[in-house]
Amino acid sequence: MVDSHCHLDFPDYQEDFSAVLARTQEALEFVINVGTDIHTSQRAVDLSEAHNFIYSAIGIHPHEAGTVNIQTIDRLRTLAAGAKVVAIGECGLDYTKLNLGDAENEKKLQAEAFLVQIELAQSRQLPLVIHCREAYDDLLRILTSISVNWRGVIHCYLGDAETAEQLMSLGFFISFTGIITFKNAAPALLESVKQVPIDKMLLETDAPFLAPVPYRGKRNEPAFVAEVAKKVAEIKGISLGEVDDITTHNVRSLFGIS
Repeated sequence: MVDSHCHLDFPDYQEDFSAVLARTQEALEFVINVGTDIHTSQRAVDLSEAHNFIYSAIGIHPHEAGTVNIQTIDRLRTLAAGAKVVAIGECGLDYTKLNLGDAENEKKLQAEAFLVQIELAQSRQLPLVIHCREAYDDLLRILTSISVNWRGVIHCYLGDAETAEQLMSLGFFISFTGIITFKNAAPALLESVKQVPIDKMLLETDAPFLAPVPYRGKRNEPAFVAEVAKKVAEIKGISLGEVDDITTHNVRSLFGIS
């Protein structure tokens, strides 16, 4: 089993970092540690170089879009050359915290930062890790306006089955988190889990966030991805072993991990 998206470099793990790493290595084959700005991207690369079971993705989260400039992209381009960097991201669109007085400008800024990182991913022949919140229409508009062979994943998917189908038709995998285990999980999201084919699905924790039941309310850890896998198996009516085998294969295939 693997965790396709976590943030082990975040300060939430400072006090017991070694213990968390030990639990992660014991429970999982490997994890992908994902950057959200220049500093966390550098730390993600450093972690991956220090531990054989950690790979890294580098990128600028849409909430950090204002930090993207020539120097930022040059730094990302340098980091992308790392042997264990397997993706660009997380990058994308997030409309959950827009300044209502300047919303359109913020959306434009996010789109510009996203487009620059798409270009970087294409030039480095790396897949994208896409973050999208309350912006699926604009995400689809951007993706369908660019004529490339897409490779990537929509991380922490929260949309409906129809939108997932559109994204898969472009070439993207759909990734689910512990949110699907919550008692108040949206019916449309659970229907997405049911409808997305297992061979187009990834599993993740987004740790330290979104701890699944029975750990909800606590700090999340990569090892808890097993609870996400159990819920997928329950919803789809297949064995946990099948979920594990196929989603692990999907991660290896998408990110080029042998």
